[in-house]
Amino acid sequence: MDSYSRIASKYATERQHSTIGVEELTDVLNRLPQGASVLDFGAGTGLPLTKQIVRHPHQFKVFGVDSSLRMVNIFRENFLAIPVQCASILDFDFFSETFDAVHSWGVMFHLTEEEQRKAIRTIASRLNPQGYFLFTSAKESGARTGTMYGEEFHYVSLGAEEYRKCLVKHGFILLNEHFDIGQNYYYLAQKTLSH
Repeated sequence: MDSYSRIASKYATERQHSTIGVEELTDVLNRLPQGASVLDFGAGTGLPLTKQIVRHPHQFKVFGVDSSLRMVNIFRENFLAIPVQCASILDFDFFSETFDAVHSWGVMFHLTEEEQRKAIRTIASRLNPQGYFLFTSAKESGARTGTMYGEEFHYVSLGAEEYRKCLVKHGFILLNEHFDIGQNYYYLAQKTLSH
């Protein structure tokens, strides 16, 4: 995403010191077995969230993807050994892997409604049975425009009710949803055994 590439340096400086999202991600990581595979979708620079995955004692197999080339280049500088791709979740080979968890912080709402539905369907197809999908988006439905570091961004939310329906349609059970201290809204879902 070109907009994120243009603000990458400022974003990286601020985000690396933030702990927002760490608690929710750690909750998911604690549910996973030793050596589980985890995809950070919308990994950005990898700080602080990919770093949290890497530091976890369960020694996960970690992968990253982000649509901003500048963010991916910073990610590579931060994590030399972690496979990362510059790609959209809508046109991505998933490293020819399946995953035990997919984590997506601050990404889904940059997609259109149809793209978000496709992303949920695609992620469901790449998750192992009983795998987890944690993502953020707004609780209310609708679209809005905002700015970050002077760059304009567009945001779209299906709304909690539609996210619930879409997740169930693609074989998930919704385990939790809540706001964090920064007013980010989280959805935690688990893929059922039957899908």
